[in-house]
Amino acid sequence: RSRARRLVRRLLPAADPYQTLMSSVSGATAAGPVEDALPRLARMLADGTGARGAAAALAGPSGWWRAGCWPEDEGADQPGTVAGAAALRGLAGVDHVAPVRDGGQVLGALTLRAREGRDLALPDVRLATDMANAAALLLRNAELTERLREQVRVETAQAAELAASRRRVVVARDAAREQLSAEIQVRVCAPLALCAGQV
Repeated sequence: RSRARRLVRRLLPAADPYQTLMSSVSGATAAGPVEDALPRLARMLADGTGARGAAAALAGPSGWWRAGCWPEDEGADQPGTVAGAAALRGLAGVDHVAPVRDGGQVLGALTLRAREGRDLALPDVRLATDMANAAALLLRNAELTERLREQVRVETAQAAELAASRRRVVVARDAAREQLSAEIQVRVCAPLALCAGQV
């Protein structure tokens, strides 16, 4: 039995857990909706580093906001939106910030909260940095999804305003038509009927 195990180990190389984790991050970009992928990414980061919690923050026009976290209550003691990366680094409970970049543009960051009484080790920081590099596509998808949602909200509000405006135009047109009809009745039809009766 032991000879068989040695033979299997020689023929089949052992999977590198680091590479397996990184391929999982890359696979998360294609698996399921973005809303589920970001918490999964945070969980993988926390599990891989042994951190107490992890979060993914997206950079937006109104600031950086927490888009996914693990555990679910991670960052509950922090504001939902901060001004930028520097403010994110200054939050209590954020022990490491790994920026996520795509083509030179900062899309957001992955944050780690170390376990009580423990600092993050250099391999943990390296793993967070590598996961941030691999997560660029995922955060880009999340950013585009949020932009699309915002555009849908704007267009829905505009459609509702347009429908209300159309209703006001129809009501005003009907009121003007009734008023014109009444004036024609009083100014034209009544005098014509009086003239017809005199002839």
